[in-house]
Amino acid sequence: LTYSDLFQFMKPYLARHKVLVAVVVILVFALAALSRAVPFLIGMVAEKGFQQRDVQFLATAALIYLGIEIARSLFEFSEFSLFNFLGNRIIHEVRVDL
Repeated sequence: LTYSDLFQFMKPYLARHKVLVAVVVILVFALAALSRAVPFLIGMVAEKGFQQRDVQFLATAALIYLGIEIARSLFEFSEFSLFNFLGNRIIHEVRVDL
């Protein structure tokens, strides 16, 4: 059994849940983008906050980091929950069809 065979088998089941699959994919990309934002923010803090001793920027960066972590946690929980729901739905449908 190859990945191509597996994908062909799963295609009709995934097609039944297009919206849910799309939401999960969007959440995965959103998590990736948020993960890339943290190193960028740390670089800005090192350059502008510490080198220029800008206390106001450091406070703003701390709040931005808090917002990123809250959003990341919400997206991660949503992605995990929806992915599990989708997987269980598809497993149920495969069992019913077999």
